[in-house]
Formats: sequence, C-alpha cells, structure tokens
Amino acid sequence: MAIIRSLDSADLNEIKEAIEKYGIGKVTTNPSLLHKASTGDIGGYLREIIDTGLLVSIETIGKNKDELVSQARNLRKQFPQENIYVKIPVDPSFSREDETHLHALLAIEELHSEMNLNTTIVHSPSQYFLAAMAGSQVISPFLGRIDDFQRESKGLVAGKDFGKMDYFPAWNTGSGVFEFARILEITKQHNLKSKPLAASIRNGRQFKEIELLAEEKMVDIIITAPLAIYQELDQGLYTTEDGSKKSINDDEIKSGLAKIPPLNLNEISLKKTAENLVHLKTLAGAKTFFEDGSAITGYLALLDGKTATT
Repeated sequence: MAIIRSLDSADLNEIKEAIEKYGIGKVTTNPSLLHKASTGDIGGYLREIIDTGLLVSIETIGKNKDELVSQARNLRKQFPQENIYVKIPVDPSFSREDETHLHALLAIEELHSEMNLNTTIVHSPSQYFLAAMAGSQVISPFLGRIDDFQRESKGLVAGKDFGKMDYFPAWNTGSGVFEFARILEITKQHNLKSKPLAASIRNGRQFKEIELLAEEKMVDIIITAPLAIYQELDQGLYTTEDGSKKSINDDEIKSGLAKIPPLNLNEISLKKTAENLVHLKTLAGAKTFFEDGSAITGYLALLDGKTATT
C-alpha cells in the first residue's frame, strides 16, 4: 500500500521546498497557478516543472468530447514525458440542462490507452466509479468542495459562517472524508485499477484522516495539498470549526473516523447516466476552470498546440 504526497502549486520555489522537506512525488497545476508563477513563457515554465521528475497534472478546459480530445492530444504532443497526466473534468457541462454530461467519459474512453489521465472536479462516488470504468488512471475527488456543498446546503455562507481552512467533521454524513471512504470501498469491492487522488484538502487534520483511511482500507492513493497545509502539518496544528487552532492528534483522529456512519454502498447508483454525473459543485467547477483557462492567452495556445506565452 502506497501513499504519494502531491503539491497543489505551480511555483518552482514551493515545489523544490516541498520535495526537500515533505517528500512530494507529484504536482497538480491549473492555468491560473501557471499564469501566476510563470514570467511569460507558460510552456517553458511547465517544462521546468516536468524536469523535476515529479508526476505532473496539466488541465484541459474543453466543453465537449471533441474539444477535450483535441486539447489532450495537443498537450501530450508537446509534453510526451511519461510523468505527465492530462486532467479532464468528469463532466464538462455548465448547467443541468446541457447535453454534454457524458462527453468527458467518451473522451476518457478514447484517450486512456494513449496517455495518463487524471479525471478532476469529482464530487461523488458515482462520478468516481464512472470515470474509473471509462479508464482514467487517476481520479480526483474534491473533498473540501464537498464539505462546502454540505455546509451551503444547510444555509451557511462561505467567508461569513465558515473559513476556507476550517475543519468540517469527517463523521458528518456526506462530508468529503465520508465520501472518500466510500470511494475507497468502491475501489476495493470492484477491484478498480484507478488511483484516488484526494484534492481540495483544507487543513492538516483532513490530510491525516485521508492517510489513516487509506492505511485502514489498504488502497493506494495520492493526496494533493497546497504548501500551507504541509506547513500546518509540520506545526502539528489544524484550524477547527470555530476558527481556532488545535493540535493534530492521531488517537483523536482515529476516534473521529470511528464515528463515520456505516457506508451503505447500495444507495450509490453506478449506472452510466447523465444524472449520475450531475453535481452542482462539478458544474460550477467546470465553468470556473473554463473561464480561468480561456482568459489566459498563453494557456489557450498550449491547448491549441502552439507556442505558449502569456
């Protein structure tokens, strides 16, 4: 059983620090992070990250199957290194009424034998399973955004009622950690070859919960987090629900994980339908990713297979 630690960043200084201090083996990027970190040549800067030898995820922003396939192949042509993973949104649609919900799965089915894929903005076990069956080698559930969804469904407002790094108890039904536990069970039960990548990690305690869950379930995983989370782990602290700081304690974490309700996998639909891909956070994420990537000329050039500069 292996756990790969990943850094969610495109800053080479942060990457080098994380390699030295925290033993990371992977980097996850997005257009905004690359645009912020590079000095004009996004493609050249990305090659510097790739040359570290780490596994590197690069994002597509297509709105349908043809665009996703074209962008993925353009990225692969420019970056043929074996440590590259091309990110594809599990559902490229922006609204429930769109007719492209299944297009990412179709793209994955066509591409998975040509390149390594990382299916992203996943928010449910159903989405995870369908991406795995399509052939995606890595699949990224966004745990922090799942927590946000649960809070917002109770009428809480981000930035007012809770902070981004505030802890959301794992034992709440539907929490990010709860759903990740179900994903690990599905991976075991169906002997899936895909590797779960826990993304959108919000604090050190959640990070430790994921590690302990993976050890308990004996499933290989990847965890990606920004440098601030690794620094928080270094300090042995995490931000609680009320915004205060508290020590990370393994026994306390195990006690909390033991309170997770029974994982009823029978209630999870595994049918390949548009309805099983629709999630409000995925729809919002796909729209944000598209808008962010489209606003950066250099990144669009990358996706079009041209020289990429800002």
